[in-house]
Amino acid sequence: MKTFICLICSLWLSFAVHAAELKFEPASPIVEINKTVTLSVANTEGTVKWSAGVGKIQGEGNKVTYLAPDQAGLDAVTVLDSKGVGSIRIVITPPNNFSPENAQWEVFANRHQINALLLSEDGKTLWVGTTGGLEKRDVQTGEILRVFTNLDGLPSNYISALLSDGRGGLWVGTDGGLVRYIADGQWQVLNQENSGLPSNDIAALLSDDQGGLWIGTRDGLAHYTADGQWEVFNKNNSGLSDNWINTLLSDNQGGLWIGSGWRGKSLGGLAHYTADRQWQVFNENNSGLPDNDVYALLSDDQGGLWIGTGGLAHYTADGQWQVFNENNSGLPANYVTALSSDNLGGLWIGTGCDKGSCVGGGLAHYTVDGQWQVFNENNSGLPDNDVTALLSDNQGGLWIGTYYGGLAHYTADGQWQVSSTENSGLPDNDVGTLLSDNTGGLWIGTYYGGLSPLHC
Repeated sequence: MKTFICLICSLWLSFAVHAAELKFEPASPIVEINKTVTLSVANTEGTVKWSAGVGKIQGEGNKVTYLAPDQAGLDAVTVLDSKGVGSIRIVITPPNNFSPENAQWEVFANRHQINALLLSEDGKTLWVGTTGGLEKRDVQTGEILRVFTNLDGLPSNYISALLSDGRGGLWVGTDGGLVRYIADGQWQVLNQENSGLPSNDIAALLSDDQGGLWIGTRDGLAHYTADGQWEVFNKNNSGLSDNWINTLLSDNQGGLWIGSGWRGKSLGGLAHYTADRQWQVFNENNSGLPDNDVYALLSDDQGGLWIGTGGLAHYTADGQWQVFNENNSGLPANYVTALSSDNLGGLWIGTGCDKGSCVGGGLAHYTVDGQWQVFNENNSGLPDNDVTALLSDNQGGLWIGTYYGGLAHYTADGQWQVSSTENSGLPDNDVGTLLSDNTGGLWIGTYYGGLSPLHC
């Protein structure tokens, strides 16, 4: 089994889905430098938190005042509630009724929200995908070597996925298209206008192990082959049951598992595209899949699959289903956010809030002999029941990222260590991404405080 597998995309996915549900007023605000505009948001749940890239937010709740900075450009305002996150773009103009249309704008880069982390193939560079561009850092010192934004050729500053290209470069998924950063510093931008890409909104990237690339988008699945050919799969021309792709996983036999679904508002389900180009589709009606919204996938290393959805499902190599939920097992909540192997044949399961409900939740350990251990705020050192990310520490323990409580470390001998803004240098308690640099160090991506290193 691989040393660690961390499925951190699920929380970002719920955020991206929620962005489509929020309604901002005005939807496309324009404001002069140093002036204010009133912003409001509807369809929120729970506490509402606002943040801006370079401008300032005054007030709180569902209606606030935005104060523009002293130079023209584009800013991003983000709203976080108990369901997820949404954002809008604000055009900041010079005075005297200047028209922003057809102007060349620099986009102000708020890089506090980390969406993706990737270690280069040679282990020397850390790539950091943010909502404000792509950072290139020295992995030993953490020093920022370069920040790439729309001014450097990126189609969007919102980075959603990163993947090595196997040749010293990398693939970059954005909400404005797909980018290949070639090792010699050249950029190749692929979008709906110049390629077979079915949507510019990229959700997941996966190597096909033959020099090509699988691309999960919000409007179908694409295969970009090593010889530059495109194959596009959607619910109209293939066995794919839903075009809203959430997660991709190799079946280690030349095929592909595809998790899809959008908060019960689309067909969703689990699809298997085999090496001989056959489709298998699983949903609530034709299989043991407990929910059609599939957020996390993990191989069981025996030819089967663990599926994080509205509950936990195990699809075995011989085609059998096992389903675990709050009622029939030790699973603390049915919203599964992250999966990680315990490297002993068992499984770590992170659960959290779904649709604003935070009853239950926490961390579960399902052992190889079928036993359950549940950790929460009341019975352990877990600082928050809303688990966002899991990562093996390679010593029998586990790193746990949480939504409000910071970072927890559960050691192999059962000890708990918690790092938060109150007791450490962690810049924010909303932890979304975790990455080991394979030298004993840990990189922690947060939603409001940027990136933080932890040298163990």
